[in-house]
Amino acid sequence: MIVEADGGSRGNPGPAGFGTVVRDADTGEVLAERAESLGTTTNNVAEYRGLIAGLRAAAELTPSAVDVRMDSKLVVEQMSGRWKVKHPDLQALAREAVSIVRELPAVTFGWVPRELNRHADQLANEAMDGNPSFFAGSKPAASTVDDRPESLSTVLVLMCGGPAARTDDGWGDADPTDDLRSIAVTVRRARDRLLRSHSGERVIVAAHARPIATAIVLALEASPESATRLQIDVGSSSTVDWSADGVACVRSVNVPGR
Repeated sequence: MIVEADGGSRGNPGPAGFGTVVRDADTGEVLAERAESLGTTTNNVAEYRGLIAGLRAAAELTPSAVDVRMDSKLVVEQMSGRWKVKHPDLQALAREAVSIVRELPAVTFGWVPRELNRHADQLANEAMDGNPSFFAGSKPAASTVDDRPESLSTVLVLMCGGPAARTDDGWGDADPTDDLRSIAVTVRRARDRLLRSHSGERVIVAAHARPIATAIVLALEASPESATRLQIDVGSSSTVDWSADGVACVRSVNVPGR
């Protein structure tokens, strides 16, 4: 299992946040994400908070081994035991991280350049801006129709059946009266279950308008609030393709039924 973590602050100290991603080491599949705004603090505190969140997220998945990758040379060297932790604010965080490491089977730490830590970096920047992404298991950014991958493996056809639409796959669990972020969590989980259980298939999903709009903005990696700007009519269909490597392509939206 791979943990990618990042943290930062605008001003150092300044508005801070972290982001962390847990991946399957063999497939690269995103298994979990964590992000949080931290108020005013330093870059290094944010880096450690990202590491701790990533280790905790990995521990929940009972890994056989964990490979931590960060672009913070300081944290990597300190957690590897090669550099001393001198700052009092970091000593407590380092002890907390070490206590989690001791509960895991095997943990290694490695430095990577920022360009190889983009996912966690994006989450951290969103958190610093006060809008942390929270979608555990979210996918890479959607492609356009012209540049989408050649081998799109799974097709989700989203049929709008009105507010009363209910299915047994979890989409109907998204109550249209819930707040937008709660709906997004429910839809993301239902979507990920379908992608795992029906890989390579064309799947028709019946749901009401809000979960369908939310599924589309998740594919585009837009904010949950963007769902209110999509018109989804009863009887319409929308189609999203998902490639085997998790890249989404929104092929159609709100196509009227015949």
